[in-house]
Amino acid sequence: MIENLLIQTEKFVAANVAKYTEDLLSILKFSNITTNEHQLFNDTILEKACINLHFHPDRFLSDNKQVIDGLIETGVYKNQFQTGVSSGSLTAKTGEDREMWENELFDNFYTTNIQDRPKYGSLNLTCTSDGASPRFGSCFFITYPEIKYRCTFTYGDSYLLPQERGTAKKLIQIYTRLYQDIFIRNTALGFQYKGLRDFFNQTTTSLYSDTLINKRSHNLDFYIEAQIHGHVDLEKDISTFVADYSFKGTEFEDRFKLLCERFNISFVWNAGYTLDEADFPNDFRGTATQDLAKVIADDGVINAYTIGKAFSNSKVTSQYGDLELFQLAKYVWHCLVKYGE
Repeated sequence: MIENLLIQTEKFVAANVAKYTEDLLSILKFSNITTNEHQLFNDTILEKACINLHFHPDRFLSDNKQVIDGLIETGVYKNQFQTGVSSGSLTAKTGEDREMWENELFDNFYTTNIQDRPKYGSLNLTCTSDGASPRFGSCFFITYPEIKYRCTFTYGDSYLLPQERGTAKKLIQIYTRLYQDIFIRNTALGFQYKGLRDFFNQTTTSLYSDTLINKRSHNLDFYIEAQIHGHVDLEKDISTFVADYSFKGTEFEDRFKLLCERFNISFVWNAGYTLDEADFPNDFRGTATQDLAKVIADDGVINAYTIGKAFSNSKVTSQYGDLELFQLAKYVWHCLVKYGE
């Protein structure tokens, strides 16, 4: 089943390959990079690059359990249709937007059980401590590299239905758009680069270090989305769990460690994001988001843990409807990613 979907995506890539190949070769030539160097870089990505699966561990599932507890109980990373939880669009329901996007992206491939639908992550080429797409969660799993071979990819978020798509074996459209951004704008995936060779060098060094770089990306919008097809088994597919430091010493720490012990996963804290109430912006996600931040601030500080506590705080829930609180909490997190330290 998965192989058929990958072939379908590769046919889409092949139908548009001529223009992308021409553009790619042009950028390589002007950047004084040989096709052999590009191929070696591709080999490095295939060998070393992993997928990051971001999530908020303290959000409540459709069965009223928290995400972390669902993971501990099942040992499976489920899709949005199964969990009823999303850090992006809240439309993972039959007949709603998420289903329509997936049907168009995958040419109506998924028409049966909801558990077959893809899980979403990002291809991490920067190895930053906050992961490849921190907008989607304060914590994240790092997969083993091999999972890429049952992924499809888009350059940017799939809800936009980007034309640049690929598989691990056919990444030319992804590379072309990525290289164009670096060549024209000197930026990609949330970082500045002097040029394409600088990107090659930094990425190769990061991937071969096999460690998280101790810096934050503050990256909300720029990522290579990975759609993972098939089950994500925590014991077989996940190498590392990276948790926001704000959860250290809370009721979540022991549950994080239990998860990792049960499924043989490495555990790492990252620095997380923190923002003082006084510094919270009113001109990025609106004044209503700032208002919520003021309500949930703990001793004048907002972090991932204080955001999550809002969902079980009767003082907060009495002021907001469920969807309103979910949306505003998401926006508070966006502000932390962009402005937090």
